[in-house]
Amino acid sequence: MRIWFSLSCCLLIACPLVGFAEPYGAFVETLPNGSIHWSDGVLTGHSNIFSETPSNTPSVEGGPSKEAMLRQSREESIRQLLLTMAHIRMDAFRYVGHVMSADPRVAARAGEMAAAASVIDAGSS
Repeated sequence: MRIWFSLSCCLLIACPLVGFAEPYGAFVETLPNGSIHWSDGVLTGHSNIFSETPSNTPSVEGGPSKEAMLRQSREESIRQLLLTMAHIRMDAFRYVGHVMSADPRVAARAGEMAAAASVIDAGSS
């Protein structure tokens, strides 16, 4: 009995664990309106409002100011973030978007969470 125990312990020590055999890599699901970083637990929403307006041309008289464009870009990013949030799969048949459309309280809370999100990159690229 001791021999089998000793052999099994030696075998477990000699063989590497399966989880340590693969290198760690970030798992990111890219969607048309944002991305879900599953390994970090981060949702991103992308707004391309500055790509539609040339950044090197001065704004004409009565045109939108830089602050108005930043505010519009933030609102668009929040909308894109909510669309990204709606694509999170809860189980084999339901998405978060289904729950948000069925329960207005969940939709309101999701909107609050998206509005409280921080901007990680502001400006034209």
